[in-house]
Amino acid sequence: MDKPFKMKNLAALMLLPLAASTGLRAQSRADFCHKWDLHGYVYWGFTFDPDEIEQGDYLRFNADGTYSGLDQGKPDAGTWTWTPARKELLLADDAKQNLRLEVESLSPGELVVIAKGQGDDIEIIFTRQP
Repeated sequence: MDKPFKMKNLAALMLLPLAASTGLRAQSRADFCHKWDLHGYVYWGFTFDPDEIEQGDYLRFNADGTYSGLDQGKPDAGTWTWTPARKELLLADDAKQNLRLEVESLSPGELVVIAKGQGDDIEIIFTRQP
């Protein structure tokens, strides 16, 4: 299935649900500082597994404000910021391209973010081993 977003967009969306899943309590940066494996997508109510090229994709948020990961099997890195008031994760890659993700929910084992598209939103689901 062709997806309208790259993994970077997915990663951004994945961070959005992180804030919402906490029952609207304030999240700290430390809550994000883990390795989050791409688990799947929700688009128009349908759940999709990652494509074959995305198997093994992940995001790792570091306490120093940097992130690294794999996006469609290719290394990706940059900086990240968390804005609790907007439940927003902002990822800026080394090419200075920004990706804004709305955190839908966050729990110790799952991060769900929403990537805003051109008319369509995609939920990106990340999981981690506690």
